[in-house]
Amino acid sequence: MESSTGHQRVDYHLLKVQAEMINQIAQVTRGTLVLNELLPTIANQLHQILQVSGCLMFPTHDPPAMATHQVSFPITQSVESTGEPCLIEVFRHLFQSYHSWLAQGKPLIIPESEGKLPPELKELTYPCDLRAIMMVPLLHGQSCLGSMTLYQCVHEREWTVQEIAFIRGIADHFAIALTHQELEQLYQKQSQELKQKESALKVSEARNRALLEAIPDVIFRVNRDGFYLDWKAAIENPVLFLTNNCIGKHLHNCLPTEVAGLIWEHVEIALESDEMQVIESPVRQDGKLRYFEARIVKSGLDEVAVIVQDITERIEARLTLAQVNDALEVRVQQRTAALRKANQALKGEIIERQKAEEQLRQSEERFRNVVEISSNWMWEMDENAVYTYASPKIWDLLGYEPSEVVGKTPFDLMLKEEAKRVMEILASFTVLKQPFSNLENTRINKNRQLVVLETSGVPIFDRLGKFCGYRGVDRDITKRKQTEV
Repeated sequence: MESSTGHQRVDYHLLKVQAEMINQIAQVTRGTLVLNELLPTIANQLHQILQVSGCLMFPTHDPPAMATHQVSFPITQSVESTGEPCLIEVFRHLFQSYHSWLAQGKPLIIPESEGKLPPELKELTYPCDLRAIMMVPLLHGQSCLGSMTLYQCVHEREWTVQEIAFIRGIADHFAIALTHQELEQLYQKQSQELKQKESALKVSEARNRALLEAIPDVIFRVNRDGFYLDWKAAIENPVLFLTNNCIGKHLHNCLPTEVAGLIWEHVEIALESDEMQVIESPVRQDGKLRYFEARIVKSGLDEVAVIVQDITERIEARLTLAQVNDALEVRVQQRTAALRKANQALKGEIIERQKAEEQLRQSEERFRNVVEISSNWMWEMDENAVYTYASPKIWDLLGYEPSEVVGKTPFDLMLKEEAKRVMEILASFTVLKQPFSNLENTRINKNRQLVVLETSGVPIFDRLGKFCGYRGVDRDITKRKQTEV
């Protein structure tokens, strides 16, 4: 009876000490203590509580011990005098030899090193007179991050079940703290890199903006189909007048027919040849004939940048210095050719529009093809949150065919309370017609199982600016959420 009571007192004492140590380790994850500063304290406490010769702790990525406490000074002194490896080297070899065993979460318990160790390790441990070893892995998930080792020299020792459980509990929390420290360091590094990239991007954007502002000419971007994407006004007296209303419109809607046709023709040439195109042409402005030069250079897969410069004075000087009659004749021929092309362009306008519609259809088909092979579920919904399109990926996520979802709302695939929650969140974005991202929500798949999705969407507007609904993607984050739990 007294023996049982004594064991209970020992167990209670170890549990109390273990709780205190775990609390200290927890402060590392909260940021109130530094792990490297705490390790020597824990090692010293373990030595005193369990009356062992020493305690070593080290991670796999850092061979030198993070914390060491050795009390057998004569043995250490003899090791140094004989030139034999130190205890840290001994346990590092031991850890490498039993790594596969430790990686399974099993502690290495050796009551007597003699007869238990491989021959090559016996030679290492002999000068240290090791009698007992307890090596507990630092495990987190499927990763073995290192080990916590207690050892006894000179005297025999048997490790008790309570002592092993005591050390394993502390080691498990150390592994968590070590993982947290590594993640925190990685986060700080990535945050610093991100700040540097953002700073460099701002500098680059400011420099590019300054360069653009310094250019006195009209600059605009136009795609292969002849629609304006963006523009910058000339500093003064632009030869071609553009306004913000031109964005999204066709060249023919904003420029004289002959000028629009000439620029559009060379847009196609620049895209196909990947070479800058330079054109010169007259334009009548305020009843006066002026000349412009347009430099067209490819700036994307299906778009070009156009810099327009007023070269009226240059042309007039050229005409004055050259043979005026010949120059005028050439210009007349050029204007005649331009007018001829303009007439052809006007006659073929219907055909060109049909071509544009066909290109739009092909563009939509390419988009659909991308959607079909995407790893995410892509969808479209109208202004009432009713699905109007669902990509085949929904089969992998929820087990439904696209046709089974079209005509339904996201809330039809949710539990009642979840539908109410998500509906309120989505309504706050819909009212303002704003995009939303990373909206976590739980759906019910066809097998009545819950699947956690992460939803992002952008508003859709028609050509008149009327809100038509949302287009977006869903991805399955169920495994990630289970891991977080």
